[in-house]
Amino acid sequence: MRTITKADLAKDIEEKTQISCVDAGRVIDILVTAIHGHFMSGRRIELRGFGTFYPHPRRRRPIVVPTVTDGTTGTKVVETEESIILKFRPSKYMVRKRLPEDSGEEK
Repeated sequence: MRTITKADLAKDIEEKTQISCVDAGRVIDILVTAIHGHFMSGRRIELRGFGTFYPHPRRRRPIVVPTVTDGTTGTKVVETEESIILKFRPSKYMVRKRLPEDSGEEK
């Protein structure tokens, strides 16, 4: 399955509307900036028929980090900081739609 880029989305918008590819790219940039701004203020972003982006707290957790000291290897445990991550939940409409079968394309 091939990755779709911002340029691919801009071309799709250009083909379906009277907007140029450059202007479509600007619209995508504005949308992403708006989503980021609302996320940074702790708000949910709901796009009906597509899905919901929402902030999700991530608690502190230990991780094991490999270390090398004077040629000897070992590990040490480091604790991560609490943080907020962005999660996405697809709409029921998106979940009901089936992905096309893998056509053997390279990723």
